[in-house]
Amino acid sequence: MEATTKKAFELKGSLFALTVIQLYQTDIESIDNQLKKITANAPKLFDFTPVALDLNEIKEKNPDFNFKELKKVFLNNKLIIAGVRAAKPELKQLARDNNLGIFTTHQQRHGNANQRKTSNKKVDKQESTTKIVKHPVRSGQRIYSGGDLILLAPVSAGAEVLAEGNIHAYQSMRGRAMAGISGNAEACIFCQELSAELVAIAGIYSLNENIKAIKGKNGVQIKLIDEKLEFVAI
Repeated sequence: MEATTKKAFELKGSLFALTVIQLYQTDIESIDNQLKKITANAPKLFDFTPVALDLNEIKEKNPDFNFKELKKVFLNNKLIIAGVRAAKPELKQLARDNNLGIFTTHQQRHGNANQRKTSNKKVDKQESTTKIVKHPVRSGQRIYSGGDLILLAPVSAGAEVLAEGNIHAYQSMRGRAMAGISGNAEACIFCQELSAELVAIAGIYSLNENIKAIKGKNGVQIKLIDEKLEFVAI
């Protein structure tokens, strides 16, 4: 009697926060120089982190992308290109030829206005589950919420907080805060005291050096407008 063959793998659905890097040009040396500055300022922030390249702002008619060299440059800076977001068919094909995945664009994910309303209803249902954290979030800790996340204690540098919905931080925020991690562009981040290493909404992020020093009477609201993070005093 033959022994039962044990299956080698199993497909599972899962959601991960993925950093998106918007490229505006194809010059690899310029990209490398900027990456070196970012990784030098935050060496532990991007420790072989997978990233998605958004190529939709490349205005050249026939962009000459050397994906082979680009992958080397990112790897040298401890970043791994997982795939690209691109509307141009020639860029998609170049990515495929270099064994890179293809991510859908923001418009493709959310569809037309009627589809967006349906999508938002699903998100609202998911966000009905709110997680409240009363203890300090220490360096190296990661807190996740399938809905909104309310933080009543400080978040230290080196810590990470993630939420499918909004993030509300009522004490100091010095770590990484990522809201709308499943692609919810309507999510927001509210901080009473913002000194974060990184903030992100639906994969669009801003590092500490780019975070505007805005202080409002009731803190700062961070929201996504036209795929760009906006910081508003509240």
